[in-house]
Amino acid sequence: MNKTIAVLVGLWMLTLPAAFGSPVLFDLALNNNGTFTDGLNLSALPGSLSGDAGFVSTGLGTLTFTDNPGAAGTYFMAMYFDYDVAVPFWNEYGTQTGTPVAGQTWQIDAAVVANDANFPSPTLFANVQNNSLDDTNHIPGQTDNSFFNCGADGGGAIDTTCNADVAFGMGFSYTLTASQEAVVTFTTSTNPCVVPDVVRPQDGSTLCLGDTHPADVFNDTSQSVYLSATISIQPTTAPPVPEPGSWLLVGSAALIGFGALRRKLGSR
Repeated sequence: MNKTIAVLVGLWMLTLPAAFGSPVLFDLALNNNGTFTDGLNLSALPGSLSGDAGFVSTGLGTLTFTDNPGAAGTYFMAMYFDYDVAVPFWNEYGTQTGTPVAGQTWQIDAAVVANDANFPSPTLFANVQNNSLDDTNHIPGQTDNSFFNCGADGGGAIDTTCNADVAFGMGFSYTLTASQEAVVTFTTSTNPCVVPDVVRPQDGSTLCLGDTHPADVFNDTSQSVYLSATISIQPTTAPPVPEPGSWLLVGSAALIGFGALRRKLGSR
């Protein structure tokens, strides 16, 4: 896209409704132990995923992944999130704060559909597919790219400080017994991440990924989407086992019932 076309596109965007400036979840993908699904429909999520009302309606809220394989082993999952934080969607940069827990991986990179000359070979989408997220923020950005003319986007040299179309990846590897399940809770919000309660370290990390669209010629203020996650390994739900006293009551009831049946049959 040359500078003239970029300017025309930018002027056209000034006529868009205000709603287009709100964050939009453009793409969502899941790698569930090697089974990869892209373009997930928020109103028809697979059985391993469930979203709260906010997430289903807006793409912002809580998304829960549950893995209950029923067999001991080591498993993994990873997700891809591509938000268009504001218009134009290619003027974003990524941030990372905090520390992941053991087994947690992450990546910030250009979206698979970015077509950005400054980031010609983004690896995030493939790394979600391959469970090989590289724990790197590839779009630290903060050089304005409102008209898609920063660095190589305008025909110059590649400049990795340019803003771009940012996407997130985050995943977990974990070990389960046959009677355990993994529950991973993703939280996406326009509010900064809340650090988990330090008395429950098993529930998650302090890792927080941010996708920020700064104030520019199309936006008076900056806006961000933040991603964090927690993981909990817990027992699977199973029918309660009666206590010894309960077994005696069950057995006695069965014997009484059997005796009554014999008497009834014998009276015929």
